[in-house]
Amino acid sequence: RLFTYYGGAGDHMLNTIFDDSAALHISQGWPPYGGSYRPDQPLAAFIGENAGGVWTLYVADDVPWDTGSLVAWG
Repeated sequence: RLFTYYGGAGDHMLNTIFDDSAALHISQGWPPYGGSYRPDQPLAAFIGENAGGVWTLYVADDVPWDTGSLVAWG
């Protein structure tokens, strides 16, 4: 889990990087989010995993009146 329930209606992200060694946790940032933040759950869990293969990004907006779109990710 990278990000959950932060920022309210202004939770826009532009050039946001999730990095376990970032100075701030994502909850300490403020929208629009830009720069590097520690994710809700450490990415270190993937150390030693094969980066090749099929990856799935799951995005959910649990608030019906607050919609958005994912433009790009990598």
